[in-house]
Amino acid sequence: MSSVAPYLCIPLSILAMDAPSLNAKVLLADIIGMYKSTGKVFASDDYYAERYNIGKRSIGEAMKWLDDNGWVAREINHKARTKRALIPTEQALSLLEKSMRNPHEVDAESATTPCEIRTDSMQNPQELHAKSADYKNSLIEQSKKEDNTLPVESDPLGFDAFWNPYDKKVDTAKCRRKWDALPVTKKEKALAHIPAYVRARPDKKFRKDPLTYLNGENWNDEELPPADSKPAPVANQTTAPISHAAKLKQQSQHVPL
Repeated sequence: MSSVAPYLCIPLSILAMDAPSLNAKVLLADIIGMYKSTGKVFASDDYYAERYNIGKRSIGEAMKWLDDNGWVAREINHKARTKRALIPTEQALSLLEKSMRNPHEVDAESATTPCEIRTDSMQNPQELHAKSADYKNSLIEQSKKEDNTLPVESDPLGFDAFWNPYDKKVDTAKCRRKWDALPVTKKEKALAHIPAYVRARPDKKFRKDPLTYLNGENWNDEELPPADSKPAPVANQTTAPISHAAKLKQQSQHVPL
């Protein structure tokens, strides 16, 4: 990361964009800056969390929003040592060029920005540290506020959605890799099957190891009985009533000669 500048410049057009948090704007500006400088961005969420001194969860939420809304593309290469590449989209690069063409289009409220810090540092280098610290602190405070107010959203098809209901903690790492590699349709079938499977085998020792379950795709096995199913009642077998004539015959057979 030595090619990355020590300061962060956020273009005015990015500051003015409609984003859910300041984190998303800062992250987009940083990714674009790295991309323009090196032509590739492999930085991890841990790197950005340390760079901004904020929580990794805040970085993850900002990254997901940028991806979902078409600002950044995340390319995953599971075979490469550096697995994730971040690529700003044409939409993001166009926003940067807009800021360069029309730097005065943004509301005056955005004037106190890292761009101003960079400009002022050239004229007043002694003020750079103080302004950078103020901006960094405001970013940290906003991140803390978001961490305390936003609910934790779990992935409905994530590993925990399988691991916790199955509740047989064996070979966690291998199971996670196997689960992550499954297509969405198979994950959905497994999650629909597991509750009945667990109810049918409440004792964990009779459940298959989770990795065996995944490798065998046992969600395709025959249907399991529902939890509230009960065996059919056995009809009471009673002796048919004996007729009067039969009783007389039985008695006559026991009369001594």
